[in-house]
Amino acid sequence: MPKSYPGFTLERDGPWVYYRNKTVEPFESPTSITLELPMAHLISAQEEIASSCFSHVCKAVFDNKGSDLTTYLKGMDFKSPRDAIKQQLSKSRAIKAFEAELLLQSLGFDTPTTLLTGWRQRLFFKDSFFTLSAALIGYEDLYTVVAQLGKQSTQQKRIFIKQFSSTIARMHRDNIGHGDLRAGNVMCQYSHHWKFSFLDNERTRQYAKLPENIRIKNLVQLNLLLSPVISKTDRQRFFNHYSALCYGRTNKDLLNKVMSKTRKRLQIMLGKKKIGTTDLWL
Repeated sequence: MPKSYPGFTLERDGPWVYYRNKTVEPFESPTSITLELPMAHLISAQEEIASSCFSHVCKAVFDNKGSDLTTYLKGMDFKSPRDAIKQQLSKSRAIKAFEAELLLQSLGFDTPTTLLTGWRQRLFFKDSFFTLSAALIGYEDLYTVVAQLGKQSTQQKRIFIKQFSSTIARMHRDNIGHGDLRAGNVMCQYSHHWKFSFLDNERTRQYAKLPENIRIKNLVQLNLLLSPVISKTDRQRFFNHYSALCYGRTNKDLLNKVMSKTRKRLQIMLGKKKIGTTDLWL
């Protein structure tokens, strides 16, 4: 039985079952179209965005009763026959990402807001999943922001590093491990202070106690952001502030583990020719 979520209504339209954010006005899809997405007739100006091989994403305009909203539409494919069976018996990747978004927002973290999310079900088989999310306005990804820091003062860069490390430390203190904390999944906005929004949350979850391997994984993922703007001193400054907030001191044992795994990952990336020797900062 589908769950209920505050702020959302569960609706059915032909073979489609979906959650509608109450900020989205109710709509009716053309009855002659049963296999297309239920809101397909309200979406225009689609622009395909690069994504993983198991999903397809496009930027689009969604007509919310005359109000045009910039959105991102994500469809999710099965990764394997086993994955297809798994998503019949447990929560889909779309619903896991949706629930993680609600969790993060409840704890004061920013994520894009889901407008619609659901699945197509024919007989007893779910064969298509989607999420329509409101676009973040005024945000840029971490890669872009870090590149821009090269034009900022040393003090401005230090403020960014401190506020970003504080956010990651708060997430980990709340025992939340992000499923994929690479730079492309962190969006940044400055307005008197830095705000950070987190994308791709299908594997983001809260633990009773954050496992050390998840903590290390997240820190290594951030460490793999390669930029001439970020020096070893900047990375050390990030870790020291993070560690002080999480442990009250610089945790040298954790630092050694993060550095060791970062070094291994860089060597793997070099072997696959994803980076050059000049990118081996460690």
